[in-house]
Amino acid sequence: MSKPSDEYIKAFEKATLRQSKYFLEAAQDRREMPQDDLVTHLINARVKGEKLTDKELCSMLSLLVSGGFVTTIQMLNHGIMMFSQRPDLVDELRESPELIPAFIEELLRFRPTVIATARLAVRSVELGGASIKKGDIILALLTSAGRDPEKFDDPNTFNLHRRGVKQHMSFGHGIHTCVGAPLARLELKIAFEVLLKRFSRFDCPADKDLDWVNSVFLRGVDHLPVHFSNA
Repeated sequence: MSKPSDEYIKAFEKATLRQSKYFLEAAQDRREMPQDDLVTHLINARVKGEKLTDKELCSMLSLLVSGGFVTTIQMLNHGIMMFSQRPDLVDELRESPELIPAFIEELLRFRPTVIATARLAVRSVELGGASIKKGDIILALLTSAGRDPEKFDDPNTFNLHRRGVKQHMSFGHGIHTCVGAPLARLELKIAFEVLLKRFSRFDCPADKDLDWVNSVFLRGVDHLPVHFSNA
């Protein structure tokens, strides 16, 4: 992966500062006029008896915005790409919309947005013939887990009726399971229900012709041109 340009770094810094300023102003607004919303609850939250600092508050809100928006939008893009490549899925889901949750789970396994995550080894361990020492940083490939032939039969095929598909790792596992997973599933379910109700045909460029985000952790596109229609 190439190093970002100076222009990109400056633009990123400017956007980050602007975002932090917005979060701090929103927090101050909620301190003066509390509401029954997430920002107010975060302001009043206590960790070991202490309130969140402004830095911690901004970090938390930034995480919620990025995790609750970027990844879900890219999963929606992946779903539309599948509709374009597999018109038969569109027909089946329009006829049986109760299968949309199953479609979402198989989509998360087959082509997830988050493709990798970093972890710090808290103790030394032997894993799969490799020696991992305490303090090592590990890059776990979640997409590889979703295509594991020992876990999923014919893993490189998209199967709407796959059994045990929820055992994918796209939302992490254990104490590291994504707390936003239920929200992401709900957002995608509503979005796909609306799209499939209104349209029967989705046409977008092939994967090889799209501009993909240059990232180790995220699989997504910079933009997705789509033609929606009713055949």
